[in-house]
Amino acid sequence: MKKIILSSVTILLLFSCEKRLDKPGDPDTSSSAFRTTGTNIHLTSFSTGYTAPIDVTNAGDNRMFVAEQGGKIFVCDAAGVKRNTPYLDISDKIMSSSFTGLLSFCFSPNYKTNGYFYVYYVDNSYDVIIERYKVSATDSNKANKSSALTILRIDYPVNTEITGCVRYGKDGYLYIGTADGSSGDGTDSKAQNHSSLLGKMLRIDVNNSSASNPYDIPADNPFVGFAGYSPEIYALGFRVPWRFSFDAVTGSLCLGDVGQATEEELDIIKKGKNYGWPCYEGTYPYSTTNCTDNYVFPSYEYSHATGCCVIGGYVYRGSATKGYGKYIFCDWCTGQFTSLFMQNGNIVSTPVMQENATSYVSFGEDYYHELYTVNQAGNTIYKLIFAN
Repeated sequence: MKKIILSSVTILLLFSCEKRLDKPGDPDTSSSAFRTTGTNIHLTSFSTGYTAPIDVTNAGDNRMFVAEQGGKIFVCDAAGVKRNTPYLDISDKIMSSSFTGLLSFCFSPNYKTNGYFYVYYVDNSYDVIIERYKVSATDSNKANKSSALTILRIDYPVNTEITGCVRYGKDGYLYIGTADGSSGDGTDSKAQNHSSLLGKMLRIDVNNSSASNPYDIPADNPFVGFAGYSPEIYALGFRVPWRFSFDAVTGSLCLGDVGQATEEELDIIKKGKNYGWPCYEGTYPYSTTNCTDNYVFPSYEYSHATGCCVIGGYVYRGSATKGYGKYIFCDWCTGQFTSLFMQNGNIVSTPVMQENATSYVSFGEDYYHELYTVNQAGNTIYKLIFAN
């Protein structure tokens, strides 16, 4: 095999694990995603009364939008008061189980003018659906369900782990993270299958979507014109890229990839790179037969001695001086929140908060880039408060 390139939710996130000591990979020091110094944070309840909340974000104003895994999206105001009527209800389209449901959503950066937003869900055929909707022409707190346009359908093997995320990049393209289609141990993973859309970061152009042409391929996608590669692929070699985000300042794409046996990893995603699964889990060889590509080590990893399921977060770009520029993430099993930052060319981790509760499944930003986290066990959205 080729030498490694050293570079700098509910039960669906809980997998088997063994204990092993940490062995961090070399950091990606070329990225500006992680920087400055450590900080302390605490949580304050922002909005509650949901049933299995799964994702939270804003639409370019003071409102916040909260998705439930069962298929509903609700609006709450700047004070966290939830509206009783759903913004969107697609529960009739969704396969509801621990591994399925409405998993993620995001708004077009031009939502104020085009009214478009995108949902990522699992339907009754066990397929992942990326679907576009439009806000009602008469009610800004309600979507037009009849406006649904299927952008992408991804066939998954039945009873495999389906998790993933959809987000808009600062380049104006839609990014989609997909799990590897494995039954669990990686032996049937599609992450290194160049023609498969599973175990990948996809990038598509939905700016001129129609029923006859739901998306285009960006001309600079890294594998356009490569024989045997699906042109939608932006990066590959992921197991469960459950949550990723874009730094609002630098545009860096930061991803948390849930591990299998021993390691949880955080990656700064670069176009065309291969992040190694299942050949490697973090920096450790996992299943290296026929592994001949150049693989990228994670920017940061931690072992199952200290956690079991990484929940990728955000680089904080809000108003708190001491929090500014730090990447905040947590672990589903332990409730440990951690800050990453650059110091003397190395990525340093600082535990910033230990919660007694588990089941923090997602992070989101408001219009002012303040951070929020979703606790599914408590059916509550919390705001992160940074001490200045």
